[in-house]
Amino acid sequence: MPGIFIFLPLSFVSVQSFMEPATPILLLKGSNWDFHGGFNAFGQSLSVTEHRNDRTIGSDQHEARTGLTIWDAAAVLAKYFEFSFTPASLSDKRIVELGAGCGLVGLALAAAGASVTLTDVGELVHNLELNIQDNGLGHRARARELRWGEPIRDLADEPNDFVVASDCLWVDYLLEHFVETIRALSSDAKTVVIAYQEVSRPTADH
Repeated sequence: MPGIFIFLPLSFVSVQSFMEPATPILLLKGSNWDFHGGFNAFGQSLSVTEHRNDRTIGSDQHEARTGLTIWDAAAVLAKYFEFSFTPASLSDKRIVELGAGCGLVGLALAAAGASVTLTDVGELVHNLELNIQDNGLGHRARARELRWGEPIRDLADEPNDFVVASDCLWVDYLLEHFVETIRALSSDAKTVVIAYQEVSRPTADH
């Protein structure tokens, strides 16, 4: 198992110090940031498209449609790396992102010089590939299909320096497979970083 686990609950993060505008914003479930003007990380402006109107994704494919939104924790996690690491310290580091969605975190890390594999369900891989291409990061980032709990194939052929994830758990039944995948990917990893936003608590009635 990795030497370090870092959890970033949004309730403990000063979001105003990471993002513009500086006025306080109530963090609710969903995306509260306007990314149409791009997202700045490590001195670069990233273009991240949330939804390309892919007609192959049906209305019943909730996990895929959830992944076509940039969630608040992704923005915070990207900024956490920007403020906590220098590009030199991330250069050529091997990183796997779980539940990458639109790819904001992985793209930011690739922009810093890391070698990043962005993973998600198969329906989202095409959008990830286009976002990688749009930002000219094909030499440092790649998109791969990965369903938690299933074989990880080539993703653990070499030791991973980081395994990262942000706001990618929204139902309890995914947790066991999520942890199983982290174990498989992080046997030699140094650090696992997870950012999340708690939007509800279980009750005795649920």
